[in-house]
Amino acid sequence: MKKSAITIIVFVLMVSLLAPKTVKADVIWEPRVNFFEDNGLAYSIEQRAYVVNSPDGFINVYSSPDSAITVSQLKNGETFFVYYKAEYNGKIWGMNTAENYIVLDNTYVAYDHISFAEDFKDSFTRPEKTYDIQGGTVYAEYPGAAQHAVFPESFNAKQAYPEYSFIDENGKEWLYFGYVYGMRNFWICADDPKNEDYEVRKVDTPALYTPEEEPSRELIKQIAKEETGGGMVGSRKGIMIVVACICCFAVVAVAAYLITKRVKSDDDEE
Repeated sequence: MKKSAITIIVFVLMVSLLAPKTVKADVIWEPRVNFFEDNGLAYSIEQRAYVVNSPDGFINVYSSPDSAITVSQLKNGETFFVYYKAEYNGKIWGMNTAENYIVLDNTYVAYDHISFAEDFKDSFTRPEKTYDIQGGTVYAEYPGAAQHAVFPESFNAKQAYPEYSFIDENGKEWLYFGYVYGMRNFWICADDPKNEDYEVRKVDTPALYTPEEEPSRELIKQIAKEETGGGMVGSRKGIMIVVACICCFAVVAVAAYLITKRVKSDDDEE
């Protein structure tokens, strides 16, 4: 009976130590998860999509810039949203919100609202007016973007302030909004706000490499070694997780030992 009680207690300890917890940050210590911060690198906020275009037909995705262990591969034409970027070991690295990393050498920036502003900023004007954004309004990252979205019918933003106005090649006015109710960096055609069949703007993009053969396992490993220096340990984040797990099991082992010792002592006294 006492052995069963010990087993139950140990099980409860393991569950309480290893189960996820939602508590205040000042109660439980958590490791930092940004490799750039962890290594004191000067990083910048990027928040732009990068398109893969490698002569090898792919790039590697890593959990850390100092580990040659890959998370996955991205093929040419696929995108990776870079939230932060920084230089590490002579290469420019990009990190997404999932804390995965790529080397930006064999990528290019997808055409976006920043690219459009760089190309047409001299044609922008400052509109001295507000604009009511209603449900069903079509919005895009830039005037004539190939992809667009539609605000839900319940959406209603009265007297929103556009930052820029642009007259396209067809004489229609587009308005740029930096921020409206959580939405950032989008354009609306003020003259035809619910038209989803607007003329798509042609933009110049690099031609994609089309290698004939699929990448071999050896090539993937070779590139990973070249980009990361061949490290296999992983980031400090991974090390901290391992250490935390070891500490949890150590606590459970010590608790089990002390309980067993106490029960044995009680049995001897009886």
